[in-house]
Amino acid sequence: MTRTSLFAVLQEEDYEELRKEIEQTTKFKLAIEGIYKWIVFLPSKVDSQNQEPTRYFGCFEKNDEMKVRGLEYGRHDTPIYFKKCQEQILKELSKWIPNSS
Repeated sequence: MTRTSLFAVLQEEDYEELRKEIEQTTKFKLAIEGIYKWIVFLPSKVDSQNQEPTRYFGCFEKNDEMKVRGLEYGRHDTPIYFKKCQEQILKELSKWIPNSS
């Protein structure tokens, strides 16, 4: 199994410049929701060698708020025990600061 990590250190204005460039190229309007302190894209259920852009979790830089997509945690039909378990794990992960260890 191959794992790939990418750490980039950018300034806020770098993101704004990239947003503008993408808008000009694609003619789609974009908004910057926030800057992630870290983000994890989960493997595709069909092809585990590829990450799925709709299955991820991450922690925003400014307020340590978590954003979760595509996990059982966000589903309405997930048993409460599993939701609470994932919630606790995500809370602990949100405290992690990249390059702190």
